[in-house]
Amino acid sequence: MKVKITGRHLVVTPTIKKHIETQMDRLERYASKIDSVQVILQVEKFRHMAEIVLSFNHTIVQAKAATNEMHAAIDALFEKVATQVRRQQDKLNHHKVKRSPRLRQVDEPTVFEPEPVAIQTRSVSVYPLSVEAAIRELGEEAGAVLIFRNPTLKRTQVLRRLVDGSVEHLDPELKPAKR
Repeated sequence: MKVKITGRHLVVTPTIKKHIETQMDRLERYASKIDSVQVILQVEKFRHMAEIVLSFNHTIVQAKAATNEMHAAIDALFEKVATQVRRQQDKLNHHKVKRSPRLRQVDEPTVFEPEPVAIQTRSVSVYPLSVEAAIRELGEEAGAVLIFRNPTLKRTQVLRRLVDGSVEHLDPELKPAKR
């Protein structure tokens, strides 16, 4: 475990260093695999601030504390970090995998076979009509379909009455099959 103590506008005395090390010993009770610790101590007028960045078990924990005295700031800082570390350890120790109610174990594999579809075939006479004449022949109800042969294009075409009353003109064209 690497411990780095930095002082900003402050000289880190041996007593402060020893106080941090004793707090670290207490913290190791909760997290045994601490990789690195960086403690930053700072003084601004009458305000003493302490900040810590701690990494353990592939997790980074950060905390800040500020009081009127440096030792009190360090104590408050390590109290916050200990709470965070305990919470993280509890998450790791008490992690339960929730079983999805939708997933259930099946004894035999189920084979799905598609149901046969009945196809009705009808012969329809195709009359030669212009598009305008075919629209006149098309019924007024929604879903009406008329198949006709366009004599000018010499192709079979389809007209269909939509739900909103408009007419859809389908002009199929023959494309070569993809290989």
